[in-house]
Amino acid sequence: MIIKISFYRSSNGRTPVKEYLKSLGPFQIAKIRNIFRQLREFGPRNSYVFIKRIRGEKYKGLYEIKVRYSRILYFLDTNNEYILLHGFTKKTNKSPDRELDIALKRMKLYKIY
Repeated sequence: MIIKISFYRSSNGRTPVKEYLKSLGPFQIAKIRNIFRQLREFGPRNSYVFIKRIRGEKYKGLYEIKVRYSRILYFLDTNNEYILLHGFTKKTNKSPDRELDIALKRMKLYKIY
């Protein structure tokens, strides 16, 4: 199975997940890059990749990749393409609705274009 990982790009050319990754330390960036590599090579069933489906009808289709305290929200597009929508540092047990809403909005915009 070939998996492609792409970054959501806003209408003004920004890539929010890349910007988020730049804000992290080198150790955390290395861990996230390793997760992306494992996803490409072995797919989502890999036991080293922590992926969680976001619950609730409102957030249908959204998933999160968990790497320590970092979360990357994405959705699966056609042809096994992961579209990375939003990254944030999780400080509570539950992912904040505000962060989920940002990803949901970007997913809807992506699907329009």
